[in-house]
Amino acid sequence: MKGARTFRTAFVDPVTRREKLAESKLESDVRDVALADRRIAAVHDQPTVIRYRDHAGRPQRHYLDFLFVLRSGVRIGVLVKPFAKAERDGLERLARVFDEKAADVAERFVVMTERHVPRTRVADAKLILRARRHSCPEARAALETVATLLRGDLTIRSLVAAAGLPAGRGFVAAVALLDVGTLVKVGTTPINPDTVVRRAGRPNGGQGGRD
Repeated sequence: MKGARTFRTAFVDPVTRREKLAESKLESDVRDVALADRRIAAVHDQPTVIRYRDHAGRPQRHYLDFLFVLRSGVRIGVLVKPFAKAERDGLERLARVFDEKAADVAERFVVMTERHVPRTRVADAKLILRARRHSCPEARAALETVATLLRGDLTIRSLVAAAGLPAGRGFVAAVALLDVGTLVKVGTTPINPDTVVRRAGRPNGGQGGRD
């Protein structure tokens, strides 16, 4: 435990299938958003300790919270802290020190706070991760067929109805299509049955419908 007010929550790494632990809700939210991000190939929790000297020359050490490996191969070391604590502790300055002193660990280092993982983004990430585990291939195929005929914008509810799918199964399939980029969400509200979507590559505007 990192402190009396933190908690530990378990999750299963979708690549290694190993159960891991997040030390706080903020870490859990950062992890979910990262796992749902298709640009990130791997998420490693508490991958290493970085040893360095502070401005007074005293030896220090800091455990990274995560190491993200992008699909390009670039490694990003991540320090997770609430915004106020990150400001107080000077974590941005520390990340710049690591940029210079720990290039063998990662190409760059970033600080992530609650400002990087707003509630809508976290909620969408959780839905995407659930859809990866539970979406039905047949439902995805049926919904994708209808989506290829879309012009303009349509709610997920209407899209699912047009495909003749049960509401629950169709919604999960729609989230899966948002995940892979077949559909694009319109607006900033969390993904839900009344979320407006459009086919990827379609211009903004227009009324829902099919050609």
